[in-house]
Amino acid sequence: MLCRGLVVGLLQGDWERGVSGTFSGSRAIPFAVAPWENWAHEGNIDEPGSLTGFHWGPGSGMTSVEIMSPALGDAFVDLRAKQAVGFNACSIRRLNVENHSVSFDLDTFPASRRVTLKFANVDKHGDYRISWNDNHSELVSGERLARDGYVVAP
Repeated sequence: MLCRGLVVGLLQGDWERGVSGTFSGSRAIPFAVAPWENWAHEGNIDEPGSLTGFHWGPGSGMTSVEIMSPALGDAFVDLRAKQAVGFNACSIRRLNVENHSVSFDLDTFPASRRVTLKFANVDKHGDYRISWNDNHSELVSGERLARDGYVVAP
C-alpha cells in the first residue's frame, strides 16, 4: 500500500512527496544509516555480528525497490517537472529536458547492467531524442516511451 501511494504520487506529479517518501524507506539499505536489527535496539555499535536479521531497514528498502520497479523502472523521469530519480542501484545526474530532447548522465552498479527508465508526462504523438553519458543517442516514439519506458544498455 505504501509503495502504491508513492507510485501514484510520482505519476500524478506530487514529485517531492513521492521521492521523499521513497528515499526515507530505502535509505536504510545496508551501508547507509540502517539501524541493525536487535543490536541497534540495545545501543551497540556497528561491528561484526551486529546485523542479526535481514528485516526492517535493509529488507524493507530492497523489497520496496522491487515492488516499485514495474511502475517506476530502475529510474523515473518526469518530463514536465524536468526531474529524475534513480531507485535500483543507479543515479541520474545532469538531466536536461528541452522540447523532445532528453539527456542525462547515468551511474549504475555494476556499470555493465541494463537500466529501465520509466517516464511521466510524455507527448505520445512526438518523437524523443534520448541521449545519455554524452555518447549514446536514439530516437524513440513518445507512444513507446510512455508505454514501455526506455532501456539503457551499455
